[in-house]
Amino acid sequence: MPNGHPSMSRRLNELGLSFFAHFESMGNVSDLSDAILILHQAVRLIPNGHPDMPGQLANLGAAYNTRFNYTGNLFDLTEAISIQHRAVLLTPDGHPTLPSCLHNLGTSFLSRFRH
Repeated sequence: MPNGHPSMSRRLNELGLSFFAHFESMGNVSDLSDAILILHQAVRLIPNGHPDMPGQLANLGAAYNTRFNYTGNLFDLTEAISIQHRAVLLTPDGHPTLPSCLHNLGTSFLSRFRH
Protein backbone atom coordinates (compact mmCIF):
# COMPACT_ATOMS: atom_id res chain seq x y z
CA MET A 1 0.00 0.00 0.00
CA PRO A 2 1.53 3.36 -0.97
CA ASN A 3 2.39 5.96 1.67
CA GLY A 4 -0.46 8.38 2.22
CA HIS A 5 -3.13 5.91 1.14
CA PRO A 6 -6.39 6.80 2.94
CA SER A 7 -6.85 3.23 4.19
CA MET A 8 -3.34 2.87 5.64
CA SER A 9 -4.40 3.61 9.21
CA ARG A 10 -7.23 1.10 9.10
CA ARG A 11 -4.99 -1.60 7.59
CA LEU A 12 -2.30 -1.01 10.22
CA ASN A 13 -4.97 -1.24 12.92
CA GLU A 14 -6.07 -4.60 11.51
CA LEU A 15 -2.46 -5.81 11.35
CA GLY A 16 -1.87 -4.72 14.94
CA LEU A 17 -4.98 -6.56 16.05
CA SER A 18 -3.70 -9.67 14.26
CA PHE A 19 -0.47 -9.52 16.26
CA PHE A 20 -2.56 -9.00 19.41
CA ALA A 21 -4.64 -12.08 18.60
CA HIS A 22 -1.48 -14.07 17.89
CA PHE A 23 -0.14 -13.07 21.30
CA GLU A 24 -3.39 -14.19 22.93
CA SER A 25 -3.15 -17.59 21.30
CA MET A 26 0.61 -18.18 21.64
CA GLY A 27 1.60 -16.05 24.66
CA ASN A 28 4.72 -14.57 23.04
CA VAL A 29 5.14 -11.07 24.49
CA SER A 30 7.11 -9.94 21.42
CA ASP A 31 3.88 -10.31 19.40
CA LEU A 32 2.19 -7.98 21.87
CA SER A 33 5.03 -5.48 21.60
CA ASP A 34 4.77 -5.64 17.80
CA ALA A 35 1.02 -5.05 18.09
CA ILE A 36 1.63 -1.93 20.18
CA LEU A 37 4.17 -0.53 17.70
CA ILE A 38 1.83 -1.11 14.76
CA LEU A 39 -1.24 0.23 16.58
CA HIS A 40 0.76 3.37 17.43
CA GLN A 41 1.53 3.81 13.73
CA ALA A 42 -2.16 3.46 12.91
CA VAL A 43 -3.14 6.11 15.46
CA ARG A 44 -0.45 8.51 14.21
CA LEU A 45 -1.78 8.25 10.66
CA ILE A 46 -5.46 8.75 11.39
CA PRO A 47 -6.64 12.35 10.93
CA ASN A 48 -7.96 14.31 13.91
CA GLY A 49 -11.72 14.11 14.12
CA HIS A 50 -11.90 10.85 12.18
CA PRO A 51 -14.71 8.62 13.52
CA ASP A 52 -12.33 5.62 13.75
CA MET A 53 -10.00 7.40 16.20
CA PRO A 54 -11.75 6.36 19.45
CA GLY A 55 -11.85 2.70 18.40
CA GLN A 56 -8.21 2.66 17.35
CA LEU A 57 -7.22 4.33 20.63
CA ALA A 58 -9.27 1.74 22.52
CA ASN A 59 -7.37 -1.05 20.73
CA LEU A 60 -4.01 0.53 21.57
CA GLY A 61 -5.04 1.06 25.20
CA ALA A 62 -6.16 -2.55 25.46
CA ALA A 63 -2.81 -3.75 24.13
CA TYR A 64 -0.91 -1.67 26.70
CA ASN A 65 -3.19 -2.90 29.49
CA THR A 66 -2.69 -6.50 28.43
CA ARG A 67 1.08 -6.06 28.38
CA PHE A 68 0.93 -4.55 31.88
CA ASN A 69 -1.05 -7.58 33.06
CA TYR A 70 1.58 -9.84 31.51
CA THR A 71 4.78 -8.01 32.58
CA GLY A 72 3.76 -5.80 35.53
CA ASN A 73 5.50 -2.80 33.93
CA LEU A 74 3.80 0.28 35.38
CA PHE A 75 4.72 2.35 32.30
CA ASP A 76 2.35 0.19 30.24
CA LEU A 77 -0.50 0.77 32.67
CA THR A 78 0.12 4.52 32.67
CA GLU A 79 0.05 4.52 28.87
CA ALA A 80 -3.14 2.44 28.85
CA ILE A 81 -4.89 4.90 31.16
CA SER A 82 -3.79 7.92 29.13
CA ILE A 83 -4.85 6.39 25.83
CA GLN A 84 -8.14 5.00 27.18
CA HIS A 85 -8.96 8.40 28.69
CA ARG A 86 -8.41 10.02 25.29
CA ALA A 87 -10.68 7.40 23.68
CA VAL A 88 -13.42 8.21 26.22
CA LEU A 89 -13.10 11.95 25.58
CA LEU A 90 -13.38 11.44 21.81
CA THR A 91 -16.37 9.09 21.98
CA PRO A 92 -19.63 11.02 21.66
CA ASP A 93 -22.27 10.78 24.40
CA GLY A 94 -24.78 8.09 23.56
CA HIS A 95 -22.37 6.21 21.27
CA PRO A 96 -22.81 2.43 21.67
CA THR A 97 -19.10 1.89 22.44
CA LEU A 98 -18.89 4.52 25.19
CA PRO A 99 -19.84 2.08 28.00
CA SER A 100 -17.08 -0.35 27.02
CA CYS A 101 -14.55 2.51 26.76
CA LEU A 102 -15.52 3.67 30.24
CA HIS A 103 -15.34 0.11 31.55
CA ASN A 104 -11.83 -0.39 30.15
CA LEU A 105 -10.65 2.90 31.64
CA GLY A 106 -12.17 2.03 35.01
CA THR A 107 -10.54 -1.40 34.95
CA SER A 108 -7.16 0.19 34.28
CA PHE A 109 -7.63 2.64 37.17
CA LEU A 110 -8.53 -0.30 39.40
CA SER A 111 -5.37 -2.12 38.31
CA ARG A 112 -3.31 0.94 39.18
CA PHE A 113 -5.00 1.19 42.58
CA ARG A 114 -4.25 -2.47 43.28
CA HIS A 115 -0.66 -2.09 42.11
